Amino acid sequence: MKRVMWSIQAVIFYLCTLAFSLLPQRLVRPVGHLIGTLGFALIPKRRHIAITNIRQSLPAMTKQPDWDFSTAAPEKITRLMFCHLGISLVETCRLYHGRGEEVLQNIEVRGEEYLEARARGKGVVVLTGHCGNWELAALALARHFNSPMAVVARRQNSPYLNSMVEKMRLRYGNLIIYKDNAFRGMIKRAFFASGDHATVGCQLQSHLF
Repeated sequence: MKRVMWSIQAVIFYLCTLAFSLLPQRLVRPVGHLIGTLGFALIPKRRHIAITNIRQSLPAMTKQPDWDFSTAAPEKITRLMFCHLGISLVETCRLYHGRGEEVLQNIEVRGEEYLEARARGKGVVVLTGHCGNWELAALALARHFNSPMAVVARRQNSPYLNSMVEKMRLRYGNLIIYKDNAFRGMIKRAFFASGDHATVGCQLQSHLF
């Protein structure tokens, strides 16, 4: 029965991602914005958690020199984050179906100087928060440096869904380190691998190691 449910989930996932991938580029942001707005309205539990977390972190966030929000209202920031997540969802669907070239070409990479160790043949571990389009960020860095990046990820519970997500992550040449042996895999890639596979991307979140 479990495999039947996994199969149904995989079919629904594929059809939904395919539909989003076929959207014209000009509709990616409007449709993503609409999805995020609906999510904000229809998922009250997640909305409440996000608002609470943002309210608790605002005192520290507003003191950062790069803080440029015109408002510090947790509700408004949460709504904007939901909309951004919706746009990221549509972008990721395009990436999954091999229609992400235009998205990747429009990415601006900043802070490249922090990765100068790569030029000296050293391994690099890139740590990022679990926010924004992290899937796109990993692919964009690999494209920018013209070399694969190994990303740390959790296996999906459904093996069918996991295979589909793997397809997207590997389509553009990146590698995957599953969290089962994440620490060992990161050390191996960052410090003992040579050349192209010496860059590792990792999101800071709970239950990773």
